[in-house]
Amino acid sequence: RAKGLVPNLTTSGLVGVDELAAIAPRFGQINVSIDGLGATYAKVRGFDGFAQADAAIRTLRRASRHIGINVVVTRHNFDELDALFAYARSRRLSEIELLRFKPSGRGAKHYCDLVCSDAQHRAFLPTILAAAKRHRVRVRIDCSYTPMLAHHRPDRRLLEQLAVYGCAGGDLLVAAKAGGAATACSFAASPAERPRIDQLAGYWERPDAFGAFRSWRAEGEPCRSCDYFALCRGGCKVVSSHVCQDPSAPDPECPRVIDLLGASAARRPGRRLPVV
Repeated sequence: RAKGLVPNLTTSGLVGVDELAAIAPRFGQINVSIDGLGATYAKVRGFDGFAQADAAIRTLRRASRHIGINVVVTRHNFDELDALFAYARSRRLSEIELLRFKPSGRGAKHYCDLVCSDAQHRAFLPTILAAAKRHRVRVRIDCSYTPMLAHHRPDRRLLEQLAVYGCAGGDLLVAAKAGGAATACSFAASPAERPRIDQLAGYWERPDAFGAFRSWRAEGEPCRSCDYFALCRGGCKVVSSHVCQDPSAPDPECPRVIDLLGASAARRPGRRLPVV
């Protein structure tokens, strides 16, 4: 029997919780955004909404067991990751999803203040593996974290089996802005042509569709010689666009890029990275 689409949803948990709880079993997964516990929530998000979001989690969890949390990881909540895993366990949540902080929307204005340090990025994988094992909570990782995972040189076959790969924007997925403009991913600006989502079929066939998002195979060094390039796909194009003013530049926060080119060269605006 043919099955219909199963929607998933991420919510702030600040409005419409009772209405959502009434239909919660229809969703495959509902995650509530929790970017920190207690005072850290306000420090990261700019307002004190933790108690309200926590109440939403408890309400939704009574309605469905497929409830989790989304955490945008920043330099201010990185040291709290273990506590966030413990929190997810205490609320009997099904998963915790960790998202890399992107310079998009309000995030662009505060990017330098909130983005994780290089040391935190390098410590990301061992930190979450330890927390997941300690608290027995399933963890999902944002695709843009692939460079930070590859830094530890895990088994590539295992990554493939777990469907771990980098940015698939404009390739395996697309997004739409509130006004209907199609984008390669939800954090990216719409292409210059501003195709609408209902025009996607025609735009998709263009060889230049979604620009650097789809032409990642043409990237140069240090990505091309990396053993994980086919999985990583050059890292996050939104970060490259913001930091380097060039979405086709290698991810400037990738540990390999920093080690081979140096932090200043990796982050230099508008500079084409040399062949190494």
